[in-house]
Amino acid sequence: MCDSLTGLVAQQQTVGGHCRSHLLMLQSFTDLTGGACNIGEQPIKGLLDPKAMARLAVGEALTNLVWVMVTALSGVKVIVVTRCMLPSLKEKGQRCMMLAIALSEAVIELGIAIDGGKDGLSMASHADDVKPKVAVIREEGSNGDSKMSAAFYAAGFEPWDVTVSDLLAGGITLDQFRGIVFVGGFSYADVLDSTKGSITFNSPLLSQFQEFYKRPDTFSLGICDGCHLMSLLGWVPGTQVGGSLDTSQPRFVHNESGRTQPSIMLKGMEGSTLGVWAAHGEGSAYFPDQGVLDHMLHSDLAPLR
Repeated sequence: MCDSLTGLVAQQQTVGGHCRSHLLMLQSFTDLTGGACNIGEQPIKGLLDPKAMARLAVGEALTNLVWVMVTALSGVKVIVVTRCMLPSLKEKGQRCMMLAIALSEAVIELGIAIDGGKDGLSMASHADDVKPKVAVIREEGSNGDSKMSAAFYAAGFEPWDVTVSDLLAGGITLDQFRGIVFVGGFSYADVLDSTKGSITFNSPLLSQFQEFYKRPDTFSLGICDGCHLMSLLGWVPGTQVGGSLDTSQPRFVHNESGRTQPSIMLKGMEGSTLGVWAAHGEGSAYFPDQGVLDHMLHSDLAPLR
């Protein structure tokens, strides 16, 4: 949650000497009432018992609210985000159903409500045969995949929740998709360059992505670390202007200014430099080959620099 989006964030979880257990948001700019948000997650328990995972996640979320002046337990709303596998994997769908039933029973007993949510099972359902299928690729540490799936669904696409593990296991392949999306954080939040290793160091998986890229009827989108991955794959700026998988490939490296960089696209403010907060450490475009940079500039592919 970033305060620059709303101006109503009273307390962020990452502000201060330690990570807090909850986030506080105001309802308006004039009152002192609002809401608290926190996360309850127990994925490891889910490997053994999805029902236990559901109950423990609810318990963790409620425990994290112990320091918040909640008016009543009935005012607590649970927003569910699950990561169920594709329906074609029947045993995973059954585990997802067990989780949903256990979660329902737990919140009913506690007297709290479920206020919407999103799950991989419903996002993977077939809407009809005319919508283009889009694979929203994620890995451990990814973020924004549920929002991305919802956005593509609203735009008339058929989004599928696809993990790198699904592709490695052969349960699903990219040849059935028209588009793929690499979301933020992509692999393990890109700690120690893990985004690079999740695909580029696995030859069969890398070949599958490269075959997808070569098809004339496909498109791709990369967000944040997902865009970083696309540069490591040689997809941006593209093979037509020098994109490759070798050391000459342009890529993002650490910003000279650390985690702060100039603002963007404010008409009439050319030449201005505005300091803005940014969480992404690798946003500086690095061109080992000067010829590729010159080609980029002469092709008007660098609107910001």
